[in-house]
Amino acid sequence: MRLLIALLFLLPAFVSFGQLKYKFKQYMLHQTIYNPGYVDPDTKFSFNTLYRRQWLRQQNYPEAFFAYAHYNFDGGTHAVAGILSNDLINKYNQFEISASYVYNIPVGDYNLGLGAKLGFMEQNLLNTNLTYFDPVEPVLAEGDYTTKFLNLGTGISFTSRDLSLHFGIPQLFGNRFINDDAIYDTKNAHLFFNAGYKFHRTDWFILYPNIMTYIVRGSKFHGSFHMNFLASQLVWGGVGIDTDLTLNASAGLFTQSGFRVVYSIDNRFFPKNQTTGVSHEISVSYAKTIKDNPFSRRKYKGGRRRR
Repeated sequence: MRLLIALLFLLPAFVSFGQLKYKFKQYMLHQTIYNPGYVDPDTKFSFNTLYRRQWLRQQNYPEAFFAYAHYNFDGGTHAVAGILSNDLINKYNQFEISASYVYNIPVGDYNLGLGAKLGFMEQNLLNTNLTYFDPVEPVLAEGDYTTKFLNLGTGISFTSRDLSLHFGIPQLFGNRFINDDAIYDTKNAHLFFNAGYKFHRTDWFILYPNIMTYIVRGSKFHGSFHMNFLASQLVWGGVGIDTDLTLNASAGLFTQSGFRVVYSIDNRFFPKNQTTGVSHEISVSYAKTIKDNPFSRRKYKGGRRRR
């Protein structure tokens, strides 16, 4: 099993090409954003918000906001989720509202999740002083550069109490931006791969390493590695590094009542990357469990649940 885990962590280095679009450092806590094939089967329902403000030294710095919720039926066999998102970068804005369905299949001690997403998307070019595709073409000066269309997504997850594997394509279409002729072209769809594993002897201190890679046609390889921990089922912390040498740190609180607040900061300290500046990220969540704690399973003593 440990050899399999090691191979799964190395696999993305051989198959991935790059990343584009939103890139959250708290991906391990918000898998539903990237993977339509995952909803936590151990939580009855949840509400989540996530906001990222990136590269503050840059003009028109990127901002991304997500709000999503899910609900499980039949003890987690069937689940539905809804996502509302807005992604703004350099006067290009992308809005999406979508819903997904996940079917969870027990496989021994593991869970196989299969999911699909349907959404409405609107893309807007807010800065018309740009050249459209080819430098010899006219500069955009007038007109409404807005595209509206239906989008699809799909994904698969394989999880257990400790193992977490995710393959997701959250947006099959609309990946060539304000190009009506290529809206339903899937060549530039983004594939996200994430793997994580919880190491613990007790539930009171858990190490949780994670990797995320972004597969995009024609783009350079990009990925992230994070080492996280949860102490006393209360204090969250972690550090991470990207392939572009961006360093990241996070801290947060997980309450017994189901509320969760996590803050992350990252910066590029190395010379070729210093001009981009600091990025900030914060999430606020609430989850109601079906059986136990949303992060790790509780233990029982004397036939009664330990609290």
